[in-house]
Parts: sequence; structure tokens; C-alpha cells
Amino acid sequence: AGILPPMTDAESMETTRIHSIAGTYHVTHALMRERPFRAPHNNISMNALIGGGHDAMPGEITLAHNGVLFLDELFEFSKHTLEALRQPLEDKIVTVSRVNRILCLWRRQIPVHVVIIRGAGAVARLRKYLITGSRCRVLLWSESI
Repeated sequence: AGILPPMTDAESMETTRIHSIAGTYHVTHALMRERPFRAPHNNISMNALIGGGHDAMPGEITLAHNGVLFLDELFEFSKHTLEALRQPLEDKIVTVSRVNRILCLWRRQIPVHVVIIRGAGAVARLRKYLITGSRCRVLLWSESI
């Protein structure tokens, strides 16, 4: 038991379906009852995070649907990759498609309901990002943290 509530039957069915298609869950098992927890490495590609690529597979954000996406060392992720997260999080959907090959399931928009937890261990780097920009206020951080 965690801090998130147990999944409903509808959430379990939806989550199991996504993981089954991605090949991360076998259909011979019962429905997934635990909320997914995904923690991609900070050098992940945009396609691996959002979805797509040669085989038009779901990405980490889709695999975290109804669960948690943990982005540790947030400032180590490329700006391009982090910017790609914005639209799916605002719209709460991802559409994965391929120009030459579109899988029937991926013609529909896939829901994305995730809790994002960000981690940042490097205080000096964090200060750099907080100080830059004219509208950012300068926060003083202790070097001993």
C-alpha cells in the first residue's frame, strides 16, 4: 500500500492493456493491480520517453499511466526531451503513430494520467537554473545540502 489509492477495475484494465501491447506484461497473468512506477535514465531519448520510434511503441510516460513517472536528476535530461513532455501532460493524451506504418490501436489517442516526481541532487546546478531568467527570483541554497 502506497500513498496513491488502489486502482479501480477500469484503471487496471486500461493499464494492463497498455503494458500488454508494449510487451512488458504477459496476458496470461491477471489484471495489473499495482500502480506502475517508471524511472527512466536521464539520457533517455524523446521517442523512448514519449513513444514512437521505428516500431511505434508506447513510451515511459504512457507506461506510467495511472502511476508514477520519477525523473531523477531532472536537470540532466535534455531540454528537448523535457519540452516534449509538456503537450502530453497538458492534454493528458499521447498519440503514437508512424508515417509509413500506423498500428490500429495507436490511431486513437492514449490517455496519460501520471504523477510526476522530480529529483535534483546537485544543489549548485539547481541554483544555476533558478537564478537564470529575468522573472526568476534568486534563491540562496546552502552548499552543505
